[in-house]
Amino acid sequence: MSKILLNISLRVWHPALPHDSISDRIGLPERFAHTAGDARTSPSGSPLDGVYEGTYVSMQMVRKKTVELGDEIESCYSIIEVHADFIKSIVDTGGKVEFYVSAFLKDLGGFELDSLLLKRLADTGIGFAIELYPEEA
Repeated sequence: MSKILLNISLRVWHPALPHDSISDRIGLPERFAHTAGDARTSPSGSPLDGVYEGTYVSMQMVRKKTVELGDEIESCYSIIEVHADFIKSIVDTGGKVEFYVSAFLKDLGGFELDSLLLKRLADTGIGFAIELYPEEA
């Protein structure tokens, strides 16, 4: 398959767990985060009305790297696989966990995800989201 310019993050939502307990346990630095009950803020940090209903944390794993998507997801999963039980517990208690991929395309291309990798992701409760950004004409 083709090599694609990618960003990959692990994103987690949970109704109550503090964001830092999630990122500390998984061992990845936070890029964006808030905890349920925190005062809402704009991306620039300005206060907004209300509080966050749930916890959200985004942890970047790959930044602007040209790779085969399937190989890179495999590599990312191998980093967090030791925390599979914790990730399952997040999902089992009302949370959601996913690999979020931004793919920057210059030409037509493709990727494949091996069925064994997909099974490992599913068994752990990890979803997969991808956004495609075509090169501007």
